[in-house]
Order: sequence, then structure tokens, then C-alpha cells
Amino acid sequence: MKKKSFILIILFIFSIFIYLTCVSKFFFSFYYITTEGDNYYHSKVTENILILNYGKNIKSIGYCFTDEDKCGDYLTYDGNLSRKILNVKIDYPDSSEGKRICVKIESTNSSSVHCDNDVFVVDSLKPVIKSLYDDILIEDIDGNLEDLFEVSSNTGIKDFSCEYDDKDSIINCKAIGNNDLVSTYSKKVYTTNNRKLEGKSILFAGDSITEACSKLDDYDGFAGRVGLSNYMNWKNAGRSGATIVEGDNSVTDQIKDNQDEEFDYVILQGGINDSDREYPLGTISEGFERDYFNDKTFAGALEKLFYYTKKFNPDSKIGFIITYQTPNSDWGENVMDRSEQVLLTKQICDKWQIPYLDLYDGVVYDNGTVITYSDILKVDTGEYFYKDRPTDVHLDYEGYNVVSKYISAWINTL
Repeated sequence: MKKKSFILIILFIFSIFIYLTCVSKFFFSFYYITTEGDNYYHSKVTENILILNYGKNIKSIGYCFTDEDKCGDYLTYDGNLSRKILNVKIDYPDSSEGKRICVKIESTNSSSVHCDNDVFVVDSLKPVIKSLYDDILIEDIDGNLEDLFEVSSNTGIKDFSCEYDDKDSIINCKAIGNNDLVSTYSKKVYTTNNRKLEGKSILFAGDSITEACSKLDDYDGFAGRVGLSNYMNWKNAGRSGATIVEGDNSVTDQIKDNQDEEFDYVILQGGINDSDREYPLGTISEGFERDYFNDKTFAGALEKLFYYTKKFNPDSKIGFIITYQTPNSDWGENVMDRSEQVLLTKQICDKWQIPYLDLYDGVVYDNGTVITYSDILKVDTGEYFYKDRPTDVHLDYEGYNVVSKYISAWINTL
């Protein structure tokens, strides 16, 4: 009897080993975590499998492949939905390279759609190219561009090269695997040595960080510095106390107030006052029409802001600046730690295809130096904050001088 039990144990351990070995062969094209209130799910896409881990009971799962930012029709998963961890077998289209996958999940309490931000390659034998840095700032293209990227392949790399397109400020890379399969990748970079913005018009909208502390800064904050250094026609509509959530003073109001003017660029900022007033974060809506957005939540109001910005500025290049960290703030814990709001902001920007500059936890490659924006602005010491008060959330004169270089270079990429 004991011998039989021992054999069964050995067989069980062996079967687990075989299972883990098989699972480890999968190449995950993307992996992300989405929070929605107390619910969450992790998803991984492999060559033929979608793995979900959801915090609530699921009523239905749909998925689709698209080269746009949403789907019209979803394929339905008809398997057992009662288990918390689901291995969802999915059918890839014949030609899926360059597509995004969107997943639609309906639980007992909510319904949500989440699309992968990046395109994926189903064929795991192709080389994979990734940028090592969120942002890249280059003044002179004289280094080894390949060092800025990471390339890998299951079969090894035969050749990898990158070239700089000066006209569009883009680095284009190409990788060839040992199996002769080819992958390409393009990355916008910041530049400070061109005159692309000269003569262009630009509108800045946001809170007191955009306004520059009630106009006490001689150069109109980063708005004036960007405008002056690039020979632009700029307008700073930022107002102290402005929130994303609708009220007596919202960033959306600033967009509406300027709807009769035409701008080449519209740069948005905000969110710190919403944290201070403890407005609920809310969740991302399923659609793009006005009726979908809950104005009383940060998420709904931000989508409303993007809706009206695009409506009134259809030909403008639009960007959003995510406000830097303020760990020493005496405005309360919500202002000291805005990580959940920042994550939600990025997801909404991705949904609406609004490029963003992540001053909160972004990392930049600056002409050979890799540094975070938090270190650039010395947020831990408060050295660049208003009136020598490390507990304030506003930048002082020098702080605006420091950050404007990066904002200006980023706007060049829009």
C-alpha cells in the first residue's frame, strides 16, 4: 500500500513538472493588470490562450482583434465561467500582425472593455524589439542607437540595426532572426535642435501648475517658456484651483471658452486638485459618446475633457501632461500618492489616443544619461518648489526652467 502511494506521489509531481514545462514555452505578447473598483484581472496572451484572473463572478467574456481603438463585434468565449482562473482558448485571425486585442468582460456588477495599448505579433518566432526607455531625448545623433533598445528572439538574432529619421524625429529599427523572420519598430524621440514648432499656435489648459501660481512667474510657467523658446504663439488658459471633475472651475471649461479659436497644439494638464478634494476615481467607460461619461468621477470627467477637446479642436495635435510627484505635500495623503489616479489617466489617454508626458513616474534617456523626472525635479527635497516651501506642490522659477526643456521636446514629438 505504501509503495503504491509513493508511486502515485511521484507520478503527481512528474505531471506537475510536465505541465509547468509546457506552460513555460508560451511567449506572452503582452501582460497587463487592470483595476476597476475592487475588481481586477490579469491577462496574458500567448499563441492561442488568454489567461484571466478576475476578482468577481464573470457573466461573459468577449474578445476581438482590431487595428483601431475599439471593436464592433466580439467573439464569445463559451466555456465555464465559474472558475476564478480561466484558460480561454482564442482563435486568432489569419493575419493578426499589427493588430490589438480587446477583451470585454461582464461581471455581476459591471461591464468593461480593455484593449492592449501595443500591437502584438502572434508568431512567437519573430524577433521582439522593445524600447528601454519611456522617453528619449537626443540633441546630436552620434551614438549607437541600438543601445537604446532591447531585441530578443527564440531562434537568435542575425541582424539588428536602427536609423534616425530627422524629418519626423523617429528612430526606426529592424531585426532579423536566425530563421530570417523580420520585425520592425519605430520610436518617437525628443529633439531640441529643430524649429518644427516655429510660428505654430498652442493652447495650454490646466490648473495652477499650468497657470504658474496665479501668474506670479515672469515667464508664464512652462507655457511661456515653451512658446518663447520655440517662437510660437501661445495662450495660457490655466486657472488656479481647476479640476478635471466638473464644477465651478474645470479644465473642460477652459476648452469650451476657447472653442472659437484655432490652435495647432492643445496641451492639457490637471488632476492634483481632484485628488485634494477626494473625488472618486470611477472607471473607464465603454464608449466614446458624451452619454457614456460619469461627470462626477475623475475617469468620466477626464473622458469628457478629451471628448470636448477633440470636438472643438479636430485638427489640433493634443497632449496631456501628467503632473509630477509631490511626496512632501501638506495637502493630504491623496496628493502625496496619486499613483492610482496616474494609472487610470494613462489608460484613458491610451483609449482616446492622447499622447502623454509622464512626469509622475516616467524615465527619460537624456543624451546618454538615464534619469527619472522625479530626480530631475528633485521632488524629494522640494528644491524647485514654490517660495522655498518643500511642502508646496507648485514649481518655482527654477523649477519651470528645468521642466520646460522636457515639455518643449515632448511637444516636438506630437
